[in-house]
Order: sequence, then C-alpha cells, then structure tokens
Amino acid sequence: MSDKIRVFDMRKDEKVQAKCLLIDMSIQQYIKLIENNLENLDIQRGKILSRKKRVYNQLIKDLKENTIMPPISLVIIEESNLTEKIKNIEDLKEIEQLINKNIKSEDLSILDGLQRTYCILNVIEDFEKGSKYNEIKVFNKKRIRAELWYDINITALLYKILVLNTGQVRMSIRHQLEILNIPLRKKIIEIGKQKNVRLKLSTYKDQKSTKDVYEYRFVDIVEALTAFITGDPIIDKTNEVVKELERMKFVEDHSKAKKLYSDEELEEFTNVLFKLDHNLWEKYKEKMKEEDIDGNEIEIKWTSRNEFINSAPILSGLFASFGKALRKNQTNYLERKNKFFDVLNIESEDPLQFKLLGQIIEEEKKTSKKFGNTVRKFFFKAFNEYFGGENDFQEIWKAGTEL
Repeated sequence: MSDKIRVFDMRKDEKVQAKCLLIDMSIQQYIKLIENNLENLDIQRGKILSRKKRVYNQLIKDLKENTIMPPISLVIIEESNLTEKIKNIEDLKEIEQLINKNIKSEDLSILDGLQRTYCILNVIEDFEKGSKYNEIKVFNKKRIRAELWYDINITALLYKILVLNTGQVRMSIRHQLEILNIPLRKKIIEIGKQKNVRLKLSTYKDQKSTKDVYEYRFVDIVEALTAFITGDPIIDKTNEVVKELERMKFVEDHSKAKKLYSDEELEEFTNVLFKLDHNLWEKYKEKMKEEDIDGNEIEIKWTSRNEFINSAPILSGLFASFGKALRKNQTNYLERKNKFFDVLNIESEDPLQFKLLGQIIEEEKKTSKKFGNTVRKFFFKAFNEYFGGENDFQEIWKAGTEL
C-alpha cells in the first residue's frame, strides 16, 4: 500500500476551467513515474545548472534531514487516456482506484517542481555513491505531496506556468514570451512547411544556430511580429507578457483566447520575413570589406545578413514601419514592398547601401545611451521615409538619424 497514490481532495479552478487533485505518493513511486519524462513539457523552464546552486544544495541537505517540501505541481498530458477516465467522477476513492490502476509514466509532466525533483534525484545519487542502501530504502518510502492537474488545455497550462513562476529562480522574460506564444511557434513552423522553407527556431530550451538562412531566435520573431501588428518599434517585453495574459481573457473563455494577430497578418509577416532573409542571404551573406589607410582589408560592421536578421532592434524597427504602412495605405504598401525587393535583386554589390548604413550605426552607437531603442527608432524612421516615396537608400539611412 505504501507505493499507492493517495487522493485527498479535488477542486476545480474556475478561472481556467481545470481540475486539480491533491495527492501524495512515495518518493519511489514518484521517481518511477517521472524520471523518464522530466523535461517533456515545452513550457517547463529546464534544469538550473549553476545560477542558484547554493539554494538547491541546501534543499538536498534538508531532504536528507527529512524536510517537508511544498507540493509539486504535475499535469496529466492532453494525449493521456487517464483524463477521460476520471474527469467526470466526483468520488475521491473511485478516482484514487482509477489512477492507481491506469496511471503510466508517459501520462505525466512536471508543471512546477522540476528543480526539487532534481534535488530528490541528487539525494538518491549521493546515497548510492556512499553505498548507503538502508538510507536509500528509508528515503524512497518517504511521501511527498503534489497537485495533479487534469482536464486542462494548453492555454490554461500557459497561464498556470507563469502564475507558478514566483519562486526563488524567476523565469526570464524571453522564456515567458516564448511560453505565451507556443501556438504561434507551431503556426509559423506550419507556414514554413507550406512554403517549403527549412525553418529553424531557436528557443530558450532548444537553442540552435541562427547563422544560416531561415534560422531565427523565436523571441526575436515574436518581437518583430508584435512591432508589425502594433506599428510601434519599441516593444516593452515585460508589459507584453502582462498584456497578453489580459488579452487571453481566461475568465470568459480560456479555450478561445484572443490572438494578437490575424491569419492574414501572420501570412504577410512571414512572407516579408522569408523573402527578406532569402535576399539578404543571397546579397549580403558575408560582411562587406574595405581597405584601411594602411591598405589592410577590414570587415565593415552591420553589412551582413546575420547582423541584420539576428538583431531584434533592427527587425522591430523595420517591421513596425512595414505594419504602419500596410494599415495606412494598402495599395501604396504593396507597391513599395515590391519595389523594395526589386531593389534587393538588382545587379549591384550593395543595393541597400549597407556600407553607409554600417558607418551611421557605428556613429549612433558612440552617443546612444539605449542603443537597442536607438536602432529600433532609426530603422522605423528610415523605412517610413522609404514608404513615403524616397528611393535613394543613402537618403533613407540619413533620414533615420533625423529627430
């Protein structure tokens, strides 16, 4: 009986329309259920390796001394059949019997408590290294409490992981934005497949190279899309998290969360992004070079595809201007957009005058206190000049510096 899961209480969270059981189980049972899928939930933060190591070293020590941990939050994944078996049952004993009879390790993910789980595993590892088999046996029999969420959809999960993120190690704003936009990431990947684009999105948990065409940091794409939709180059990331939570309106209808963008807007955004990237890759794959006063060849900063596409401020400024132009006059937007890509395709070493652009940005960098915002505003003003009818990119870049 010691390895059985016990169910003590069941509540319904009316805000996210999800159910939660208060359960307990032995450490041995917990590890058996969770050890093979510790980080299988995309929205989980991942293992903290060093930044707060002292905090977790103390917890490891406390666990050996029989401390009581706060409940861990678990979730029964959507693909599991277990939710269907228990979601309409109110009797706790019946729920308990069904869980113990049907639960499998692949049914669960950790919503909150990954670091504590690693600490539990570290305690067991320490005992094994010291050949303290009796201590392992005693430790495995100790019981821990958990919240077990079920009948919960992805939108509610996104909300819960952010609400639960109030502990000692706060989740970065970058990771929060990625979590809030998991559905967007899936949609962009789907669009990429439709367009035969070999897309790679680097995330907090799955960091990939962004050195080749169609490779991006996902958080940069979120910021650029936000700028495109709002027409504002300055994106307050912290405020965007708050606004997105409000926009979801969980109370009214969490399953039909309002989106920041329409399908048509996302389609246009990706069209511009992919075409821009392709052309920059063809024309500005490597940094341009020039000779210094001594005749030595030096690279010119801000003249390569990677410096352009991998810069969130540049993308935000450019796409804010594109979005503003689209809403102001769609006919003019389409004409100027097409002309922009025609310019990129002409037979010229430097059709966008990146040599001049690099010089201007370096000068701006010397005097700017908030360089990121300076770059955002610069590209926003420059492309506003372009959509206003200016065709000479020397004049366009100069216009970006005007107050």
